[in-house]
Amino acid sequence: MAVRQVATGVRWRCLDGLAWALAWELCILYVPAIGRSPLGHLRLLYVIPLLFAAALVFRLGTPRELAGTWLLWRLRASWLAVAGLSPFPGWWSRCSEARYLALGAALALSAAPWALLETVAVPAALAKARRRMALYHDAVLARAALLYLFLIPVAALLVTFAIAFLQGMATVPGDWLHFWRLIPPWGRLLMALSPLLAAANLARMLLRMSPDLAQSDPAQAHENDAGGNDV
Repeated sequence: MAVRQVATGVRWRCLDGLAWALAWELCILYVPAIGRSPLGHLRLLYVIPLLFAAALVFRLGTPRELAGTWLLWRLRASWLAVAGLSPFPGWWSRCSEARYLALGAALALSAAPWALLETVAVPAALAKARRRMALYHDAVLARAALLYLFLIPVAALLVTFAIAFLQGMATVPGDWLHFWRLIPPWGRLLMALSPLLAAANLARMLLRMSPDLAQSDPAQAHENDAGGNDV
């Protein structure tokens, strides 16, 4: 049983891979030469880091501090939703008049903040349970950044277009692009860069927390003291 718990603790190093998957995703989305086709459409290359991140989430173990909670279940469900819905924004960029693709893209944009918030919640709960308060406060800061720099701007865009669509000011989902162009350039720049800052801060937090949480696993420490062997 001790060996199984040790392996579970070491598997929290998967957070490193999750952080690099986020960095890879940001490079694809924010570097036009990588993420855009010659016609200006969003390449489906951005789906690969999301699938990789979802696979890493399912490799995370279940430490005893989180046993009996829904945190890991919610984390896996959120990343599964992101992986399943991830192609829709790329498809919608090619055919913006299709309502079905617009709905899928909206759901994908809604699932992304959910997955990132759950990604913060799990290591935050683990750090708090192990009394690593500096790591816990870092996670609280990352969660606030996601709320104010990612979730609220995305929700504002979706709600604004939904109201305009219901009032007849927008007739097809492609009109969302017209509403986007009505925003002043500084506003578009702010709304485009704020998710980048929030996600980059989350990746930094995961890189900081991953080795510390793995090394401070009580089961791992007990096994190392007893057997004197590295895992």
